[in-house]
Amino acid sequence: MTPEITIQTADISMGWGRISSYSNKPLPFLTREQVKEMESINYSGKLTNGKKCDHLTYLNSLGLGTFTMIRTGGHRDESEDYTVVRAYHK
Repeated sequence: MTPEITIQTADISMGWGRISSYSNKPLPFLTREQVKEMESINYSGKLTNGKKCDHLTYLNSLGLGTFTMIRTGGHRDESEDYTVVRAYHK
């Protein structure tokens, strides 16, 4: 029997080193520390340890499934809007 694949999405806005959304927890599948890493990448292009990394590489390194990010709007200089898609086995 093939394991069921679950799809989870989150709509976020990233700008000025912050990640926000219309919900209380913008990326519900991440811990607060993992969100801080995402914010660090957004601000500096690096993890908090100084290692250069991008959002998608970081998300896919967590072992939480396969991620993709679809840009849905925003202005590159101020903020960018994305839908983050996570696919994982239950």
